[in-house]
Amino acid sequence: MTLRQIDLPRFQHILHEDLNSWKHTPGELELRAKQNAALRHLMRALPSLLVKGDMKHHHLIVGPRQSGKSTLLWQTIQSLKTEHSIPDSRIFYLEMDHPELVKETLGGVMESLFELCPDASRKDPIFVFVDEICRSKDWGAWVKMFSDNGKPCRILATSSAFTWNTEVPDSLVGRLHHHLLMPCNFLEYLEFKNLAGGLPECFWVGYPSLKERLADIPSGITLDPQIDAALRQMMLFGAYPECAARFACSNREGEYIKTIEAHPYLREIAKMVVSHDIPLLQEVRGRDKLINLLNTCASFICQNAATKTLGKHAGIKSATTTNELLKSIIEAAFLMSRIRSHIDPTEKNPASLSQHQKILFADTAMAAALRRSGTSSLDDDNKKGWAYENVVGATLHELASNAGRDLSYWRKNNYHEVDFIFDGQGEDPLAIEVASSPNHTHEHILQLFKETPSLQGSAYIVYKNSPIIQPKHAPDRIGELPASVFLLAASAQSIQEMLAKGGLSAPANYRVKQTSRELMFRPSRLQPEFRNGSIVLLTNKEAEEAKTKGLIDGRPMTPGRD
Repeated sequence: MTLRQIDLPRFQHILHEDLNSWKHTPGELELRAKQNAALRHLMRALPSLLVKGDMKHHHLIVGPRQSGKSTLLWQTIQSLKTEHSIPDSRIFYLEMDHPELVKETLGGVMESLFELCPDASRKDPIFVFVDEICRSKDWGAWVKMFSDNGKPCRILATSSAFTWNTEVPDSLVGRLHHHLLMPCNFLEYLEFKNLAGGLPECFWVGYPSLKERLADIPSGITLDPQIDAALRQMMLFGAYPECAARFACSNREGEYIKTIEAHPYLREIAKMVVSHDIPLLQEVRGRDKLINLLNTCASFICQNAATKTLGKHAGIKSATTTNELLKSIIEAAFLMSRIRSHIDPTEKNPASLSQHQKILFADTAMAAALRRSGTSSLDDDNKKGWAYENVVGATLHELASNAGRDLSYWRKNNYHEVDFIFDGQGEDPLAIEVASSPNHTHEHILQLFKETPSLQGSAYIVYKNSPIIQPKHAPDRIGELPASVFLLAASAQSIQEMLAKGGLSAPANYRVKQTSRELMFRPSRLQPEFRNGSIVLLTNKEAEEAKTKGLIDGRPMTPGRD
């Protein structure tokens, strides 16, 4: 790697006048941070991670365009200033695609920052926020060097296009923590709508697993009717923060009008991914192939579709090409994901099953926008089925990513199929079937029980107006849950896992109900601390220190919002 020398006076001018004008322009930081907007839950963790971290660990936020990554950078900057008293002189915001920085290396830019801040030290490091860091050549190698050399800096970066295997050397694993920021899950969406304040305790309290959280949902809870209406709007207009903030209506005529406004916005996001983000990962010949493949995947959403079939409908002759586009490009741009079929150990030809896959879109409304479905995506019975299945699958996929679990679906003899198997190889597996009516057959789940007895008593059918029936109370040990209740539970578990990953201690209204089980990625168990009305997740060591200092009062409390 070559360290390019930068014209320091010119670089200082760019920093001061272009990229960091917020330091001398009143109100600019508050405007960029969208001070009055609902905060994503990752925001509860990032400032403390940066301030309390060390020089050997840096952070990368990955996720699709318009999911709020840049806003999160600005909100973190604001938090460092107002809550942690970090002076402006030690905070820098960078855009590596700036016209005069795009030709520079990250190493050269950082060395220039150190020259401008000669008093930076381990005690008083500089905090560097880099938007779209992947646009800088060899950025991963430079971050590794900063980490190994203990440079007095802490980096928080973002990227809308990211492939871990190709972008980051193996030696950087453990030095760079990446955080996934997807479109809002249902709980976060309700927060944008100011509808989350009165939710029952089971959606705020922490649990060791989704299975235990679902099992603790009481049969008598009722939700505000506005919550079901909000779920419908999330699936129609989109779960991106901008969609949550802009689009709302009170009647079906209004839904039609707002859909006309929202869907072009969603298609524009997809267009930017195809034209800007995907080419950043690798050179693609014929972007029409990508557009056709995206549209095809939207048509095959939540269906069992072989790669060859998707390629054929997209006009791509080679199954290998189709697979590479799916695996290395589209998934890396976070518009969608695919899940594989759960391999039954009794299956005579498991290799054939491994070729099957389901396509999930990160945002259900995005698929409707690409299909030009409009409001029919929730009014037409056939389309409504895939819409509900996709929003459940997308939430489970986010949870699986945060918790280090697996998500698959089960298929037997091209007839029996169960929509989702969550954590199929773990201690708390779940089978989830998404239905459009209470008349949905139990046949497929019962067949799954025969093949996998460990799932008995761990299966639910989810549909819109379902009663709450726990598996232990059902004759065939198949529970039932309303879609909104299930999504709130899965969203809460996903947020908890995101906050707790890596033994994180951060202010949040979640506590671990049972501390006897360690979850993956946690170096030590977490214990709850009750401090001034907030709940903090602590490692054992931190909890003992808090007890010694008398910071834990030990009294039970009803979880609420900070």
